Amino acid sequence: MTLLREPAADGRAVLVSTHDLHALPALADDAALLLRRILFHGPVSEAMAPANLVRAFGVDVAGGAA
Repeated sequence: MTLLREPAADGRAVLVSTHDLHALPALADDAALLLRRILFHGPVSEAMAPANLVRAFGVDVAGGAA
């Protein structure tokens, strides 16, 4: 994580693409959820809200189909 956080702390933009939602809070302060367009952009805590995850992945947080 230090490899990503140091440039960000210096004011540089760091872009990371991941499907690892468990790692996301440690990787980023802000997140964008994409599905052919931007569905959400904002704080990671809000990106991880169940309603946003259903929109982006089509699966609820309990693992059922939306």
